[in-house]
Amino acid sequence: MLLLNAAPLLQAQESWYEKLQRWDEALEAYEKKHRSSVPGSPAAVEAALGRLRCLAALAEWDRLSMLARQEWPRVDPQVCA
Repeated sequence: MLLLNAAPLLQAQESWYEKLQRWDEALEAYEKKHRSSVPGSPAAVEAALGRLRCLAALAEWDRLSMLARQEWPRVDPQVCA
């Protein structure tokens, strides 16, 4: 049995929580990643997308909408097209 809470031995990746449909834990992990990443970096973009997926899975529509409005202006215009 894999223990995701065994942080000193194995650092759980955010996507593992998603695959296990442990959305609250995935959201918490992505928020932690977001706080520790440089704005505009690939890690920050990955964290933002992960947070959006988690909020959608949790049906947190107001928070999802607010986060999308906050993050969308930061997206490269070529990606938006």
